[in-house]
Amino acid sequence: MRFKLILGFIVVMAVGSACSAAPFKVASPGGVLTAVVDVDGAGRLTWSLSRGSALIVSPSAMGVTVDGVDYGLVSEVKEAGRVSINETYKARDRHAKAVNRCNEARFSVKPSKGAGEMELTMRVYDDGAAYRYAVPGAGTRRVSGEATAWRIPAEDTIWYQNNLLNYEGEFTKVEAGEVKPGTRIGAPFTIVLPDNAGYASVTEGALFKYSGMSLLAGEKGFQAEFADDPGGWSDKGEIRSPWRITIVSPDLNGLFNSDIIMNVNELPTGDLAKADWIKPGRCLWSWLNGARSSVTPENMRFYVDAAKQLGFECVLVDEGWEGNTPKEKPYEGWGETLDQRVAKIAELVKYGSERGVKIWVWKHHFMLKVPAYRADFFKRLSKVGVVGVKIDFMDSESREMVGFYEDTLRDAAKYKLMINFHGANKPTGESRKYPNEAAREGVRGLEYRALYPDYNCTLPFTRFIAGHGDYTPMHFKREWMTLTSWPHQIATAIIFPTFVTFYGGHPQDYLDSPARDVIEKLPTTWDETIVLPMSKIGKIAAFARRKGDTWFVAIMNGGSGRSFDLPLNFLGAGRYELTAVSDSMASSLALKEVKREVGSGDSAPVRMRMGGGYAAMLTKKK
Repeated sequence: MRFKLILGFIVVMAVGSACSAAPFKVASPGGVLTAVVDVDGAGRLTWSLSRGSALIVSPSAMGVTVDGVDYGLVSEVKEAGRVSINETYKARDRHAKAVNRCNEARFSVKPSKGAGEMELTMRVYDDGAAYRYAVPGAGTRRVSGEATAWRIPAEDTIWYQNNLLNYEGEFTKVEAGEVKPGTRIGAPFTIVLPDNAGYASVTEGALFKYSGMSLLAGEKGFQAEFADDPGGWSDKGEIRSPWRITIVSPDLNGLFNSDIIMNVNELPTGDLAKADWIKPGRCLWSWLNGARSSVTPENMRFYVDAAKQLGFECVLVDEGWEGNTPKEKPYEGWGETLDQRVAKIAELVKYGSERGVKIWVWKHHFMLKVPAYRADFFKRLSKVGVVGVKIDFMDSESREMVGFYEDTLRDAAKYKLMINFHGANKPTGESRKYPNEAAREGVRGLEYRALYPDYNCTLPFTRFIAGHGDYTPMHFKREWMTLTSWPHQIATAIIFPTFVTFYGGHPQDYLDSPARDVIEKLPTTWDETIVLPMSKIGKIAAFARRKGDTWFVAIMNGGSGRSFDLPLNFLGAGRYELTAVSDSMASSLALKEVKREVGSGDSAPVRMRMGGGYAAMLTKKK
């Protein structure tokens, strides 16, 4: 039966009678990918994904165990219906318009033991597949885990990190067949297909009311594991898993620009659907320039003044304003009581408001776990004009903590507060349903100091596939730059931004920079992103990103020095003024800025030192 696709609508196709003859095939709208749902000889529900005759994911186990029933060991599978989805919606990170176009099939799965049935939903896009489980029921239920797995060819190369506490690990490159059994992997992990066949990425989407998924390497492939809930967890009513996602692309541009993770999340509802107080911005952050000693009312006023000069929208008051945290010895904050401290914040908010600069504040999550305290704290901050809260040290994606993330976003929305989750798990598209999530860490960022150039060149194609990350880019002091250069650091601010980007460098360095004219204009949201063909994971990350009529080019070099001419064929018609920020061959703590007029038929000379970089702003001439 042919799918009818109508922009912006979901078309349901009637199914004349239930079919129970596995295997079931679900093809993508363009016929690029095909998923197969089947049952193996042991009665285990399986799935596979192929592109033409090439298997991307070999037949792999499926199933979730609820109340002791393994819904992946089945006696019968019936097709329950199919739909075709083709819609576009407003996006804000990689491009202005997202596309949700897929074919969806639903299956009724009857377990071989136990009562009831499970619903399996499979969506297949031209750039990947996603599926989830739903087990109806009432009362308190116990989820013990999943059989979910990804079996990939042993010769595939994978990039992965194994920090499951807060996803702040470094990435390892290895052939899939050489991964030691028992290795724990934090999603997403990226797959390099052999013979230049492209790339894939494995992760989850729409993580709500469930425990966060990591992966465990073993004989069954890479199997879903719930490291923060090893004994399972309890919930009430229907058990609905997050989406299990596999993105597939012939190139890094398609991998980075995939909308699947956002697509499987729900739209915002109520006031969040039209919240005009949720605004992007660039936020100065003092922690890397003196830690707690930098967080004083006097220094924060300096940061506000600097933000005004730079045209930045925000300043973050980090740990130190509030006093003692739950796990440390007492130290002095901005007052003896919360009232006194908030009064000091109110004074800073007023100071910032007079200069057009908004204020964020830091908060340990511990006390916020108490709903009444959380509501009161948010109310106090909102009343004095704070626009956002950076919440820290969750260090978990347990079912309980996942609930905390959602409850916090919901409560913050009531008081018109944006949230940055620091010390958090990977994003799974939560910011579509809750757009007041302005940032989330879940990444080994600049605060680690020793971030080498090749590591930076892995991030766009590994961790950042999952979504925004609070990397805190762009420092110009050697102790934080490691082996990178100033242009490399500027490139991170173009490649690693999030809706509200927190900048780690000292504002005086930005004000004094020869590239200040570019720094002042750096966006945090984009209308279009192109990953340039020269990009290679761990070697070089090259991006062209458009905001309105202005293009920004950013290149991070992860290895030895290199020189080439960069084609500017991504430009539209007309002429552009190019402001290029290039490496100095004499020192990594210097740069050269060159301006000239160019068009789409021209090229820009790029010369980068080892660990260097390149950044350019191309402004369309009137």
